[in-house]
Amino acid sequence: MLADIELEAVIATDYGIDYWRDGALTINLGTPIFVVNHPVSEFAVVEALAEHPRAAFLKIPVHHIPQKCMYVNV
Repeated sequence: MLADIELEAVIATDYGIDYWRDGALTINLGTPIFVVNHPVSEFAVVEALAEHPRAAFLKIPVHHIPQKCMYVNV
């Protein structure tokens, strides 16, 4: 369980920290938390995945269309 582990910081996606209790737990533990937008967290994996069909099907154009963070935290 998270409360049993000594942490310096937590990095989570907005899919991985869905409930108020998750943020409240890190506050209670005094642990900083960095929340990354889910699509942004997968960017490098999806970009690399586009290389496989590009290499296998040389005559077919394959394009990676990057997705950006859909909100701004102010």
